[in-house]
Amino acid sequence: MSLAETAPTIERQKPDSHVLFMQKTDEVVESLKRTPSLFELKRSGATTKEAVEYTALTLSDSEDLGYSESQKNILGVIGHLGSFVTAQRRADELGSKRNEGQLNQDERSEMDYLKNYDLIPFNHAIKDLINTDSSLTKDQLDVSLARLYMKLFYKDDPVVTQADTDGIHDLNFRTAVSKDALNSISISTNGMRHEVAAESMLAVAGIDCDYHTSAQEDAKGADLFVYINDKWTYIDIKSSELSADKALAKRGDSHAVWTGLNPSSFTGAKDDQVNGIRLSDNEARKHADAFAKRIYAVAHR
Repeated sequence: MSLAETAPTIERQKPDSHVLFMQKTDEVVESLKRTPSLFELKRSGATTKEAVEYTALTLSDSEDLGYSESQKNILGVIGHLGSFVTAQRRADELGSKRNEGQLNQDERSEMDYLKNYDLIPFNHAIKDLINTDSSLTKDQLDVSLARLYMKLFYKDDPVVTQADTDGIHDLNFRTAVSKDALNSISISTNGMRHEVAAESMLAVAGIDCDYHTSAQEDAKGADLFVYINDKWTYIDIKSSELSADKALAKRGDSHAVWTGLNPSSFTGAKDDQVNGIRLSDNEARKHADAFAKRIYAVAHR
């Protein structure tokens, strides 16, 4: 008997989805860094963040470079990622002032600008990524994107450049920036997975919806439009019952609707995940009727 006949069979395990996603993002980043226009933009005076974001968005829109849909969506996220993290930090500052009644007109205009040009475009890019990379858990997606931020945009972060100037830039500071980026990304991915889930539940409920909202419509609270009572009505999707109740109490014409979902509802497309980014068909069927009733309730406001 030969040695080959007696040797045990070794099964090669396929890398998990998170490992594959990180490999894919690394390949996208390396391709991005080799793009000639990136160097041309830097030589013309653009910052690294400006050059990276512009080049990434250009590549994400290209049809003849051989990128997969998932790779294009990763590029789309990169194209807004640096601006999103710094804009969200500023929006949080302005939000605190608004809650205290101290926001002036210029700051209100600044808040609108941040929403329209930095926050909402990033959220839409996240939504596209969820649709192509649904095998990831939420934690895996968050960590991967925070890793991308630190790799591509850390040195250009305004608080980092200020820390360099002040001489307080150390390892602890880097950790703090990483946590800040992760927190902002986590809030965005949670909101977007609820919007994607809402579309799934509406399909089960037989309610037509249009999720192609403009940045201006989104800024006014329109996450998607539903066709009920013979007309199109906007819906403001909320990820918690508390946030929906607050919005409804604050504005009499609010169309805020809680999805009815919690982290354990997101079991992934195949019902095999904990805290995933997609809703399974079973979970969509389970929650669709109650979600539809809440939509009809606010549509009459």
